[in-house]
Formats: sequence, C-alpha cells, structure tokens
Amino acid sequence: MRIPKLSALPAFLRLWFVLFFSYLLIKFVFNLIVLDWIDLRRAALQELLVLPLGQSVVFWLITWRRRAATTAPPPTV
Repeated sequence: MRIPKLSALPAFLRLWFVLFFSYLLIKFVFNLIVLDWIDLRRAALQELLVLPLGQSVVFWLITWRRRAATTAPPPTV
C-alpha cells in the first residue's frame, strides 16, 4: 500500500469533516422530526465518527487511481 503524500492528508481530513458534518446534521434532524429525541448513547456517538470515516476511505480509494493517473508524468517516446 502506498503512503499518501503529506499534502493529501489535509484533503482527506476535509473530506471526512464534510461527510461528518453532513451526516451529523441529517441524523440530528431525522431524530428530532421522526423519533422526537436525540440518541446520545455511546454506540450512536461512535457511529457518528466511524461512518463518515468509512465513507471517506472508500471514496479516497475509488478516486485514487484517477488522481494518480492525472499526476503521472507523460510517457516518454
């Protein structure tokens, strides 16, 4: 497995933060409107952290080849 460049880490953290914030907002609104309460159990709070992290990793791995292909030097003849 290739270690990402240092400049890729902030981009990954931004991706995780966007997914975390959107998931938190959607879950909060859904719980308030549908369930009429906010779930603050440990499992629910861990889900808030782990689910966006998993989504970020999957998205990062899917787009890794495209990013690597665009940054690769042109072939020499």
